[in-house]
Amino acid sequence: MPSFPLDLQASIDKEIGLLALAEMYEDDISADLVIAIDGGRYSVRMNSNTQPVIFPDDELLTSVGRFVSLHTEYGTRLQSIAYHYEKDPTGSWDWSAVFQYDRR
Repeated sequence: MPSFPLDLQASIDKEIGLLALAEMYEDDISADLVIAIDGGRYSVRMNSNTQPVIFPDDELLTSVGRFVSLHTEYGTRLQSIAYHYEKDPTGSWDWSAVFQYDRR
């Protein structure tokens, strides 16, 4: 099997981040986007400090689907991704991500 395309993953990561941040209100200073994966199926949960539930738009869900499909195609056994977004004092957003894999 060819090696996993980290450059493609990074591109989709960036796309997901931009689409997630488009869902934020001006008052939001932090947000979380959690993707749970079971086989080729996935669920998305998103919230911010001012929005207890955010319903992601179709474009964000499509990007998440591409991300999940990429990992499924390469057999990485990715189980979940937790993105955290934090607005700094200048108004820019920083982000981090935690990836969880099935170790079996």
